Amino acid sequence: MSWTDDTGRHEGYVAKVFADGKLGGGTYSTAGLSVDDDPEGRAVLDENGDRIQWRPAAAVVAWRVCCDHVPAHVRDEDLRDYWQTPETWMSPTVWRRVYSAAEEDLAQGRIYASLDDEGSVFIDDRDDLFELIRTEWRQHIEPEDHERSIRAALDGVTKAKQLLDLEVAAARASGLSWAEIGRVAGITRQAARDRWGTSPASTHSAIPGDSTARPTRARITDREH
Repeated sequence: MSWTDDTGRHEGYVAKVFADGKLGGGTYSTAGLSVDDDPEGRAVLDENGDRIQWRPAAAVVAWRVCCDHVPAHVRDEDLRDYWQTPETWMSPTVWRRVYSAAEEDLAQGRIYASLDDEGSVFIDDRDDLFELIRTEWRQHIEPEDHERSIRAALDGVTKAKQLLDLEVAAARASGLSWAEIGRVAGITRQAARDRWGTSPASTHSAIPGDSTARPTRARITDREH
């Protein structure tokens, strides 16, 4: 079982767990299953990066959901380099292997898995288990999904404000008064003037003789009193 998110920054998978807590099963060979990581998720390799331990499939006692991922702060253009040494997340949930169907209880994290004809422990064809395990991985990446959505929304707001400023400037240049712009925007003439009258796009768009120009401070004071 393995999944990749839409950004290509998260690759989830299910690792097999041995009795000493080491994880493996990333590679099959005539020697058995590879021992890939220690209990803390550090790779178990020799100085050349080669596998150094192999164990029989019967030695699998559990499964854990893992995720190799690139942190959100890494720029898209740097993904290729960072994937050489990604960070690995491991779920705190350990799915225990039981040895009879009567003992299985997915709600309690117990999975029945017998050896197949080739001596392998295979759970990838379990649709019910697939959904449970994938949900666990989705919960891991969900916070980053929300962060990405917030950043995208903020970017959209910024661009919309910039477009609005340009549209108001164009409206002023075409002859619309602040009163007319305020009516379209659902605000008062003065609020429209305060909002857009000092923006760079509108500064050079004043209409000669516009009766809605900002009153002087003295006139405001006189009116207030």
